[in-house]
Amino acid sequence: MKKFSKVLATSLLLLTFIGVSVLGVTPISPSIEASAAVIGDDYPAKWKNPALDSVVDSWGMYNRECTSFVANRLSVVNKFNINRGGMNWNANMWGTNARNQGYRVDMNPAVGSVAWWNGKFHVAWVAEVSGDQVKVEEYNYDYTGHYHVRWVPKNSVDGYIHFKDLGNTPTPPNPSNKLKVYKIDEVQKVNGILQVRCNELVPVAFNWTQNGIAAADIDLTDSSGKLLTDQNTVVKGKLFVFNVNRVNSVGSTITADGGYQWSKVNLTTSGTIWLKTTSKNELLTGVK
Repeated sequence: MKKFSKVLATSLLLLTFIGVSVLGVTPISPSIEASAAVIGDDYPAKWKNPALDSVVDSWGMYNRECTSFVANRLSVVNKFNINRGGMNWNANMWGTNARNQGYRVDMNPAVGSVAWWNGKFHVAWVAEVSGDQVKVEEYNYDYTGHYHVRWVPKNSVDGYIHFKDLGNTPTPPNPSNKLKVYKIDEVQKVNGILQVRCNELVPVAFNWTQNGIAAADIDLTDSSGKLLTDQNTVVKGKLFVFNVNRVNSVGSTITADGGYQWSKVNLTTSGTIWLKTTSKNELLTGVK
């Protein structure tokens, strides 16, 4: 989202950069009930960690803006790349540009479509549709450049852009098993990165450098694993699951401290750390 005053103050070049998108799959007829697992904050660390509007992403948009988040989501999940076509892709222009390129823009939300607010200079990715309510995932909703999830009234937007909708049943990253819920036992900022400690995953010999989990690599949930709307308040006692898109690999297992089985786990922001697990599936779902 961009404040109108800020947009006016920026140069034409900035307006040109602020909004490219990327999406993919095949258009479908909109349905009244369409749902998908909320993916969570999958925005890459290389754009998430720098200050808001300090770097430009792969699509020519400033980092941590709503447009940059949606562009990345559409690229990764929908597999569709927007053709800039020499147009200004600031958030308020998405609907107009989409129509000019032949894409359907209407008031019928579908999973994978883009919710578009003209006057509010904002776009978001549609994750779920339930009657006249739509769940969206977004960045910079509150002008702080952070991830956010919320329900909005279906008719509160200026349109839904159907570049290539996902349909009613997109494949979640881990469809066969429910994600395991862990507890945050301590929170600290180490080397400039907010990290959490989980005693279940590191029962002995904990070290922040070797075992700390970056908050950017997890999603906060309730006890049932349902994603919390507030993903920014990371404190002791809260529950979390690993963001499956940020668990890159789990290496071979060794038996070390305390006789526990440990593996090198590579996470997008955390880098390589040691956790008590034997496989990626066990780390994500608790099932060996």
